[in-house]
Amino acid sequence: MLRIEGKECRECIEPIKIHLYKTLGIKGVRAKGHDVAVIYNDRYEVEDIIKETGVDKYYRVLEASIVNYR
Repeated sequence: MLRIEGKECRECIEPIKIHLYKTLGIKGVRAKGHDVAVIYNDRYEVEDIIKETGVDKYYRVLEASIVNYR
């Protein structure tokens, strides 16, 4: 789970889906408010996804945590 806000527009987080879906291993993305749920392959780490997608260029990552839904 990522808690983010846009750098220019704090409420503009919907475009993050485009950045995340370009990354291998991403299976699903759901954005609601400041929370973005990312379903991804277990072999990736949250920090790797943030680096690979360049999300931190456009958004402030306020919190990154792993939530297991098994």
